[in-house]
Amino acid sequence: MTFQHLIQQLNNEFSTHIVSSGQEWEIQDIALLDTRQKDFFHNTLYFGYDHQMKDCNDSSIQCILADTGNSTACSAYSGNCALVDEASLFAAFNYAKTMIESTRSKGLYEELAALADRTRSMEAVLNAASIRLGNSLVLNDINFKIIASSTSIPVIDPLWKSNIRQGYCNYDFIGAVRLLEPLKNAAQTTDAVEVTCTESPYRKLSSKVFHNGVQVGFILMIGGETAILPVHREMLSTLSQVISYILAHYMPDLFPVTSPHQQLLYDLLIGAPSEEIAPRLSGIAFPPRMSALCISPTQYLGSRYLKDHTVKNLKRLFPGTHVTYHKKNVIAVIPLEEDGDISGEHLEKLADFSRKEHVRIGISNAFSQINNFMLHYEQANSA
Repeated sequence: MTFQHLIQQLNNEFSTHIVSSGQEWEIQDIALLDTRQKDFFHNTLYFGYDHQMKDCNDSSIQCILADTGNSTACSAYSGNCALVDEASLFAAFNYAKTMIESTRSKGLYEELAALADRTRSMEAVLNAASIRLGNSLVLNDINFKIIASSTSIPVIDPLWKSNIRQGYCNYDFIGAVRLLEPLKNAAQTTDAVEVTCTESPYRKLSSKVFHNGVQVGFILMIGGETAILPVHREMLSTLSQVISYILAHYMPDLFPVTSPHQQLLYDLLIGAPSEEIAPRLSGIAFPPRMSALCISPTQYLGSRYLKDHTVKNLKRLFPGTHVTYHKKNVIAVIPLEEDGDISGEHLEKLADFSRKEHVRIGISNAFSQINNFMLHYEQANSA
């Protein structure tokens, strides 16, 4: 709800006079002005007395003030400001509070689902939802890969800015998050839970995302621009349901199912220690001799094309190949002759594959132990 819309509604019950307006900020919260406040949020509507704005130079404050005869104190104010009779101040506060809380989440699903139908864009939906919630959003898959994040309200938390920049969370970070009690005890529903972390000063809410009844990821809201309110839990849960709608109708392959081989290779890439990998090798066979490949598209046609065409053709060329995906690249291990290095025949096939698939390929030295995969991935990536 915007300031102008709220004033129109208040005028049905109270006599108000607009001092200044024009800013189209969405009102997310309501508060009383006091003498201890140093920071103000433009998505919060403040109630107080006209003389309290006398020395205020912050033009981003939205306020409704009791008219005590000192209205000249706020005559130069350039934000959104209105005056109400002094006797009506607290009644107007309660009326506005009820209005804002009742309309904040109303129609959110319909609004975002309609936007998804028009744009078929996860980013567009996240940005619109971010504005409605007044905070930044990050969409992650089940392995903490970053799928998308809001740009309408960018993430300011340094920890998550770093994660977004690299496109994934490292293994130690994931392990620490999964030990947090609210997440360990969270029900298999979209109900939002609050997550606190000693490494970050920002409050967060997290809601699971499901596709075909299976959890495929989670949506994270990071408090900052707007204080986290009880209604945010309902709104984030609604957003999770909208994301499930998008997956079902437009992006069924956005969260692909991973094989044990793919998951193990990915965990090694994000820093899983060998002692945690060793117990998982039982029943998972890798080639006795292999080489790591880092395959980078020169004409990026999207992740679906990589999986449905490039990877399928690679596995057809080298049966027994296993792949994972990292930083928009395909990372693979291909089988070699036992006790041998990569052959001239392999190199010829890869050169031909590179031309046909429009990719660049870095190739590592040969190795035999999958625990050494990270070292050889770095060779291939460097190449």
